[in-house]
Amino acid sequence: MMRILCPTDFSPASQRALRYAIEQLGGGDVEVDVLHVDDVPRHRPFEPALESSLRVSWSERLDAVVRAHEGATRLTAATRRGHAAPEILAHAAERNVSMIVMATRSRSALERLFLGGVTRKVLRNAQVPVLTLDPDARVAQLRRVLCAVDLSPGSDAVLQEAVRVAQRVGARVHLLHVHWLASEAQLVDGTGFLDTRALEDLRGVAKRDLRALRDRHPSAVVADARIVEGLAHAEIARAVDALEADLLVIGSHGHGGVWRFMLGSVADRLVRISPVPVLTVRAAREDLDGG
Repeated sequence: MMRILCPTDFSPASQRALRYAIEQLGGGDVEVDVLHVDDVPRHRPFEPALESSLRVSWSERLDAVVRAHEGATRLTAATRRGHAAPEILAHAAERNVSMIVMATRSRSALERLFLGGVTRKVLRNAQVPVLTLDPDARVAQLRRVLCAVDLSPGSDAVLQEAVRVAQRVGARVHLLHVHWLASEAQLVDGTGFLDTRALEDLRGVAKRDLRALRDRHPSAVVADARIVEGLAHAEIARAVDALEADLLVIGSHGHGGVWRFMLGSVADRLVRISPVPVLTVRAAREDLDGG
């Protein structure tokens, strides 16, 4: 059985994320936990009557959310008290969920400029894939999944998750690697940073590794694999539009050290700018370390 966790703050954005989980990923073997985190501030006491009224209201709204989707898939209502991100992560661990599906932002206008604080913390700390849905993201039945990989050891886990989702819904996976190092090196003139032969060697290694990665996964699901050169976030976003992809799958970490930081920033940016939902997959630590 697949268990999906959908946090809700009852905003239109979180409701849309829940509908997406049910309509695109739901089914007979899927159970959805709808979680509301009671985040009444502890440092600023509320009047007992007001606090009680808020909790009754939240409970009623949570029950209404579950009733609204009765029959579509199995839903379980849950509440926790505390700060949103830690409670979401704790619930995911305790319930052994397979995926978290949540909105990127909802509560404030400021979050339209930056990735919402709760979403960012969940993305950076979740041990399971996190599917984020921007309120303005294009939503369609899943047919084409773009999976962008950096060819680090964790890329297998990223593609494996893309294949798993694609197989559930009958979609095809299109594999992409952005070879940014060669592109950046060409901008260096006369420094001897990388010569032409070294650049060609790098391209050859990338082609070999991408071909090997594709060959380790079902050919009936992975439709194609290609390499482009340029800035990672820009080329991936361009590929989403060119392919008319319905879902983008990316990894949250790369090799380690500065590489991990750089890819992490790419993932953060793609979650913010992607015109379609984004599934972020965190590589296991042993993959990151090469062990």
